Amino acid sequence: MKWTFKTNSKINTQESVIIKAMEQKVKDIDELDSYIRGVNDQELKGVLLKLKNELRKPGASWEIVRKTLYSLWNKNKDALIEILPFILK
Repeated sequence: MKWTFKTNSKINTQESVIIKAMEQKVKDIDELDSYIRGVNDQELKGVLLKLKNELRKPGASWEIVRKTLYSLWNKNKDALIEILPFILK
C-alpha cells in the first residue's frame, strides 16, 4: 500500500522562502568574513568585525549599526561602499 500525504502548499512555500533567506544570510556573512580577512588595517578590521557581530544578533540594534556604519564612513568610505551589498541583501 502506498501512502500519500496532502501538504499545505502555502506553508511549504513560506518555509522554503524562510530557508532560502537564511541560506542567503549565511552566504552574505561568509562573503563579509572573506572581505574582513583580506583587510590589513587593524583599526578598520575592528570596525568591520563589530558591524558583522552586531548584524549577526537576532535583535540587532539599529542605533549600534548606524553608529558603526558612521564610524566606518569616517575611517574608510571605500570600504563602506564595498561592503554595502553584503549587508543590504
